[in-house]
Amino acid sequence: MSYALSRRFGWIYVDAPRDTAAFIAAYLRKVDPVWAGPAHGAPCPLGAFWSAINKVRVLGPAPIIDAIRAVQVMEGAADFFTVPTPSMREALLDAVDMVLLPMLDGIVVQDAKFLAEAAIEAFGLDAEGKDRIQRRMEVVAV
Repeated sequence: MSYALSRRFGWIYVDAPRDTAAFIAAYLRKVDPVWAGPAHGAPCPLGAFWSAINKVRVLGPAPIIDAIRAVQVMEGAADFFTVPTPSMREALLDAVDMVLLPMLDGIVVQDAKFLAEAAIEAFGLDAEGKDRIQRRMEVVAV
């Protein structure tokens, strides 16, 4: 953000929630009050990846909400609390590309590798998905 632009706005720091999966569940419940919520112990791949991101660069909830909305548009029956199906993995990777990668610009190579591995594990990526996320993380790294 340019200095001139940043001088014209007040900034409010919004910290990341400690429990990313619980935040995602609360958000989904807010937008869909009839949603029963996740099953006890259900995985939350996006929450796991968000937690990994926060170890590198703390992100508040706004980009995650944008990622959730993008996934819901791409994957009509998106279930954020289960092992991702192939189409859900594709939607999650697209959301990472659209919303989260721009927030990670300038991370160091070591952190980019860490996040690529975190995405591979959280989303259960196949060889093609692994290659894609590794290449994309390399692009934002310095």
